[in-house]
Amino acid sequence: PSPVQIDWAWVFPDGRSFLVRAVHPKDGGGTYRVDAASGAWTSLKSPVAVEVQGWPSGISPDGRIIYLNRGPTEAANRGLNHVIAWDIETGQEKELIARSGLSSLSDDGKQLAVSRPDGKDLVIEILPAAGGPRREVYRVPGFQGAEITWTPDGRYLIFGPFDRLGNAKVFMKVSVEGGVAQPIGISASQDGEVQFPRSFAGMRFHPSGRQLLYVAQGERSAESEIWSLENFLPKPAK
Repeated sequence: PSPVQIDWAWVFPDGRSFLVRAVHPKDGGGTYRVDAASGAWTSLKSPVAVEVQGWPSGISPDGRIIYLNRGPTEAANRGLNHVIAWDIETGQEKELIARSGLSSLSDDGKQLAVSRPDGKDLVIEILPAAGGPRREVYRVPGFQGAEITWTPDGRYLIFGPFDRLGNAKVFMKVSVEGGVAQPIGISASQDGEVQFPRSFAGMRFHPSGRQLLYVAQGERSAESEIWSLENFLPKPAK
């Protein structure tokens, strides 16, 4: 329906519907499930919170659990998030991590990767999607947050550490088993008076693992572009 203001949209694993955060002209602001064939909107409410807010880091393969990065209500924790598992059938929520950065669900739905500040370091950790002990994968001194995503094979994490203005200047790759992170060849331009790209966001993988979609941001929003990168991962050793 028109007009609709949509903050974000996420495809359910079966491809038949979308999870959206939007302002609906009839039902108002909220989180909705939209049927891809009919366009019908269903409001998803939670009895735990007045309204489910935040943005998703993934949906479980059965389409039942939504993993959310929710901003804090406490002023002291501004800039940090709570990682929430929200059961849309029962409406119940489970907090997996408090005081985290951003999270990302693995393609098989079994693990979450999380970036969080630890003193003056950025820490990247992995934990079970159902909740449980966290395992540190990588630590970056001098950063406080990062956007993060999984490669489809579940072997690597791609992340972009934020600078003090919240911009990612480079994308890095690290094994889920730990080790040294390596740049993947995407970095901010250092040439010219008007830098493009200046920073990056919005990483998404093609299921084949051979293409990475991301948003490149310029000095002004009108200069943002969408790029597709192919064959960027090194060939496995024989």
